[in-house]
Amino acid sequence: MAGELIKKDDCVLLILDIQGTLFTTMYKKDEMLEISLKMIEFAKRIGLPIVATEQYPKGLGPSLPEIQKALPEVEFIPKTSFSCFGEEKFDAKLRALDRKTVIVVGMETHICVNQTTLDGIAKGYHMYLIADGITSFRKYDTKMAFRRLRAAGATIATSEMAMFEILRVAKTPDFKKCFDLLKR
Repeated sequence: MAGELIKKDDCVLLILDIQGTLFTTMYKKDEMLEISLKMIEFAKRIGLPIVATEQYPKGLGPSLPEIQKALPEVEFIPKTSFSCFGEEKFDAKLRALDRKTVIVVGMETHICVNQTTLDGIAKGYHMYLIADGITSFRKYDTKMAFRRLRAAGATIATSEMAMFEILRVAKTPDFKKCFDLLKR
């Protein structure tokens, strides 16, 4: 899968733990939120399934209001495992969707993103990480996690790379639906 273009009918967008208590301490948090919201809107416009998680929401609080507002139809899956795959409900949801590419935005790179990505690779998923939509408390943690995950087989790209890769051609209905998201 590495080295291949993302196929629209084989991917799902994962919104990983974008929560209030954690969010306030993140490096480049506003950029990560902006890109995550853009990826949500992109996925909705072209019909990609979206799965969202919350790390121990009882203690860390719910997803940010902006994320909740963007995803009124999505059930947020609570988890205590750092890896999303440690939560049976998440694992079952991905199996039911029957898609092999997981596009990831969220936090924190070196903890939940790292462990979810490694478990996903071990389970045969192509893990596609949106670098401008993923963050940690410290820049260095993100840098080191991306190095490790790339070596493990994850694809690390930008939101714009992912959107254009999924769209592939300019003269399509999907491209026209998303044109305003692609403007610089």
